[in-house]
Amino acid sequence: MIEFPNAGNFMKQRPKYPTWQRRYDGVLLWVIEHPCATQTECASATGYTTWQISRIMSSPEFRQRYGQLIDTALERAGRRYIDSVWEHSWYKRVYIHAQMLANLR
Repeated sequence: MIEFPNAGNFMKQRPKYPTWQRRYDGVLLWVIEHPCATQTECASATGYTTWQISRIMSSPEFRQRYGQLIDTALERAGRRYIDSVWEHSWYKRVYIHAQMLANLR
């Protein structure tokens, strides 16, 4: 059996994720605008290598910021959907009618 002297420390030697830099916002916005694009396309559009894009997108800061943007977008979309359903619903008319009757009493 062959033993490798540093086999157990291989994962510990992996370089740390890059700290967030302002120019990474461009990568984040590009990914938001092109959700179905590949990392290679992102790299060619933003001027980074594919390896750099992979590291940036895997970083905890990128994931956190991406998650915040997606959550905000979904929340706004949900609110707009609920408002549009409410605006055209039968329940709104019933609610308004009930309020009018309550004000007459």
